[in-house]
Amino acid sequence: MKYFAFTLIFLTLAGSAFAGEVSGSTLELDYSDHEPLGNMRTTFLNDVFFPAIERETQGRVKIKTHWNAEISTGYNAIKAINQESADLAVVVPEYCMKDLHLHQLFKSFPVGPTGQE
Repeated sequence: MKYFAFTLIFLTLAGSAFAGEVSGSTLELDYSDHEPLGNMRTTFLNDVFFPAIERETQGRVKIKTHWNAEISTGYNAIKAINQESADLAVVVPEYCMKDLHLHQLFKSFPVGPTGQE
């Protein structure tokens, strides 16, 4: 669920950035992540997802990455975006309950059995 929210927020921000972009110019987006580069998610983003964005946009969009809470922690990612310190950031809904209170509705859905149940 955390990664679904991240993807949704990422695509929303990226889409809004593309909408105002003039054809032929280069847009550089600052990406902030509170985790260090090297785990599965951050390696995938760095080695697969961000290069795919650059490739699909024929180089018109470049992502400048900032790992290990260089710009913002997981708790203040929304604030960093609002202050324009970052264009994209990992937003964990549990860390931003007051800002993303509607996301907490999904926690009320029942969860099925796991393991040997």
